[in-house]
Amino acid sequence: MRTRFAWLILTVAVSTPSHAVAALRVVTTTEDFAAIAREIGGERVQIESVFKGGQDPHQLGEYLDEHLDRRHVLEKADLFISAGPTLEGVASSDPLEHVLNGKVHLGGAGYLDASLGCKILGVPGTVSRAEGTIHGLGSPHYWLDPANGAVIARNIAEKLEQLDADNKGNYAAALDRFLSGLNERETKWAQDARPVRGFPVVAYRDSWGSLGEWLGLRVVGTLEPKPGMEPSKARIAEINRLIKTEHVGAVLIAPYLDRKAADRAVQGTGAQVVVLASSVGSETGVATYFDLFDYDLKVVVAAAKAAGYQPNKQE
Repeated sequence: MRTRFAWLILTVAVSTPSHAVAALRVVTTTEDFAAIAREIGGERVQIESVFKGGQDPHQLGEYLDEHLDRRHVLEKADLFISAGPTLEGVASSDPLEHVLNGKVHLGGAGYLDASLGCKILGVPGTVSRAEGTIHGLGSPHYWLDPANGAVIARNIAEKLEQLDADNKGNYAAALDRFLSGLNERETKWAQDARPVRGFPVVAYRDSWGSLGEWLGLRVVGTLEPKPGMEPSKARIAEINRLIKTEHVGAVLIAPYLDRKAADRAVQGTGAQVVVLASSVGSETGVATYFDLFDYDLKVVVAAAKAAGYQPNKQE
């Protein structure tokens, strides 16, 4: 009995590592970056996002001030993957100004701007609040283009390798797998998107530029006159006329926005209001970055079909 007990103790001692390597604590602005980071980091990262998929991800600083639990998560983070200034606003102050963890601030060892190297649409010549209350540096939803997703993944892999050099090979291998899977899906998506090439749509806000360009949609206007500015009755009437003139089949809107103005804009036009997944987790079944494009492509194709759109006749 003593021999068996001694053997058991020895087995446990040998099989138990002398020290456990703690996972990197990663916080992201949105679920999109979190989803990509999980693919690259695997079990070596512990990830949370500030905003969940169905939430409006704008105004990070104000959100952190109102949700102290989210700020607390950032205090313990090894890495903050930021959406960058295009999403986090034209502001004179740091959106993390009340977060004491200096390494996750701009310029810190644990800060990453995910937008670096990405194609950002709608960048104005000058930075001004006059360009809109939330998109004054360009349209921030750049992750809605798979080409930018590849750039984001590379940015994340490079940063993880810097912070955890011992696992550099693992991160590089995971990045290769992610990019390979993305390339395979892009081939299929390109085929599936043929029925919507040139499909005329109106966007509620300029959030859909990257998605529209990727799908080849013809975005003829936005319901909001400027980002974050509520459309007036006159603006709604103007867009209603535009929908009729341009034979628009759909008004695209994010799930976190009030659709009342969009519903009024399509009255008597035959167009429909189409709610797209703006981020991972914003709609049921959209659990991964790849799911995001599967979902939105399927919804837009269905809208074009319902509108009777024929790309070969109208392009």
